Amino acid sequence: MANRDQEIAYAKKHRYERLGAMNVEIKVELPDEERIQLGKEQAEAMMAIEVLEEEKKTFDDDLRAQIKKHEENAIEIARIVKRGFRIEEHSLPCFLDLKSQERLYVDLATEEILHRAPMREEDRQMSIGA
Repeated sequence: MANRDQEIAYAKKHRYERLGAMNVEIKVELPDEERIQLGKEQAEAMMAIEVLEEEKKTFDDDLRAQIKKHEENAIEIARIVKRGFRIEEHSLPCFLDLKSQERLYVDLATEEILHRAPMREEDRQMSIGA
């Protein structure tokens, strides 16, 4: 960079008007060593992009799976709300009502019959000591 005195001398010698230092873009040829170094930096940047894209894909897949899980949950909740009930599996004592030919599943705490089902063929077989 030139100093102020050099700028004034140059302007006077060529009969130019001095405006002062200003920023301007100029073309600078690259030496081979710098081109090689920039090539290495470019290759590293491209490799980093590939790694990040793979990580992004894994992250996107994980997010898609989470979204799908929440969508399925929301759909199931909507079904339950629309029907006004849900189905739950319980282990309940089962009794045979020979009069009605039914299996009765009973909540012994309330003595409420929670479920009725037709007797099965094996229920009709006589068992000793039941």
